[in-house]
Amino acid sequence: MMSTDQAAQHIYAALAAQMGGDADTAAEHIQAVALDGDINRVYGMCCAFAYAAHHSLQILFGDQAPQPERGEMWIVRQLEPELRPDRRDSGVTTAEDLFSLRFIVAYANGDHDTDEAVFTAAAQIGGEHLVRCVAALVADAAGLCNAGHAHLGTTPGAAA
Repeated sequence: MMSTDQAAQHIYAALAAQMGGDADTAAEHIQAVALDGDINRVYGMCCAFAYAAHHSLQILFGDQAPQPERGEMWIVRQLEPELRPDRRDSGVTTAEDLFSLRFIVAYANGDHDTDEAVFTAAAQIGGEHLVRCVAALVADAAGLCNAGHAHLGTTPGAAA
């Protein structure tokens, strides 16, 4: 059984690899956590990626960022221009892309009932579908993190 620290290292490594454009290495780290057999840990991994995405959204939107505690909500359309150019330019939206967008928006809004429901639906389909959903989520989180770094003029991996 993987320790929490080991899982955290894999999660961080997956995001870092994806931010560097190495989707294969990111997938290996995601798979290491997923194959450990703890579905709650996979959900936690998704939450960690969504946390990074939300933090980057706050950087990108600055004072214009919605404040859910004041009744303002993030919406999917706000995320789309900031996400992966390959997907944006193709005009194709897959079930995995929708999972990622919905999970990030629900998480950013503090709506954990919805992010849990979105995850549970993907987990019930299971197998390759869930793997593709988590891969889309880490890719979107990495895209947002890279956009946040570009906005701040910082280098990914550098001390904040």
